[in-house]
Amino acid sequence: MDWLYCLATGRPGSDRSSTSVYRRVHDTWARLSCLQPTPLPACQGLQAAQACKLAPRVRPCRAAESEAPADTLLSAFSQLVHEEILLFILQLEHDVQLNRALHYENFDAAQSIRQRRQNIDEAAAHVQAVKGEDSGERQAGGGTADLATEGLRLRSELQRAVDEEKYDVAAALRDQLKELQAQAEAASASSSGRSAGDRQPQFRLGQRVMHATHGVRGVICGWDVCCCEAEAWQEGSGIAQLQHGSSQPFYHVLVDDRDWPFLDRAPVAYVPEELLTAPEHPSSWVQEHGSDRFVHPYEYMLYMGTDARGDKLPIRKLLDKYSQQRRDVFPPDSDGSA
Repeated sequence: MDWLYCLATGRPGSDRSSTSVYRRVHDTWARLSCLQPTPLPACQGLQAAQACKLAPRVRPCRAAESEAPADTLLSAFSQLVHEEILLFILQLEHDVQLNRALHYENFDAAQSIRQRRQNIDEAAAHVQAVKGEDSGERQAGGGTADLATEGLRLRSELQRAVDEEKYDVAAALRDQLKELQAQAEAASASSSGRSAGDRQPQFRLGQRVMHATHGVRGVICGWDVCCCEAEAWQEGSGIAQLQHGSSQPFYHVLVDDRDWPFLDRAPVAYVPEELLTAPEHPSSWVQEHGSDRFVHPYEYMLYMGTDARGDKLPIRKLLDKYSQQRRDVFPPDSDGSA
């Protein structure tokens, strides 16, 4: 993922603050991975050493107790989905930096941050183009929320430019606003023209789930209405052998780090709906599995906390991405509804 580092910073080591989220993500993952170190196997000869270097490094964990082989769990890892998640986190980080720069009227820094944010947006758009029309974000029209936020920022800068009599800057901002408005109208029309059909996802953002085959625990952080991965990935993951094949919702799942045995892959899985299970109402995750803490390096960036059922509470930006509404769950003895 070094290209994401360069994308966010312009060049390696150029700006410590601009790479903070990237470093936090990967440093946290590395730190969590080291909690269960696994000694490397003894290898003799150059060929054996190369084989050990190329093979996934596996640590003992919950997934190893499953009857299913670990390599089938590794096949659930999707580099495409992981890139989408990381780009989304980078967008969040740059939005915070941009708001801070504008608040302190550091307009030069704001312009630099905006340029990096644009680079990240272009990379995110490329990921969506690769995934195609069946991407969950495209189906939900979630990009319109980001366009609205960007429009508010541009209007604020336009007003400031007019007040300071910087009319050339104001003219450029006005053109950007017109282009942004056209993009928002096109995205809205595209979203309203789609038919939801019977492919609505069964599981919610933030819902705690378990893999039906491997028994690993996870949390939903996104979905696609059907499999958006390449044919080679689908073949390696045995998607054609599933009852519903690739024509079912596929979920972006943050796997509990304690259940993920691979040290050289982020605990992220791309899982078809029929291979996920979750407690059915009125039962809850807490009732069936206890109030154990979910462990993942991306958790605090995408969720605000945990509700009374044991599910995670997605941040507003994640809800907007998939056009979902906040769903509050209160304990039975609280002032809210049960």
